Amino acid sequence: MPLLTLSLGSNIDAAANIRTAVRALRAQYSGLRCSSVYESESVGFEGENFLNLVAAVETDK
Repeated sequence: MPLLTLSLGSNIDAAANIRTAVRALRAQYSGLRCSSVYESESVGFEGENFLNLVAAVETDK
């Protein structure tokens, strides 16, 4: 089965948006695996820090 990998990040209501995205992905893909969440500074503009993670799942979808 192909491995789908997604890079997720948000700097606007970041914790809530990351939770919502992971919840939506888990509803569609059983076996979803997620990395730890890490924080990074915005680059190229002034803004809040980002929360980021990588999600992966094997799927035929």
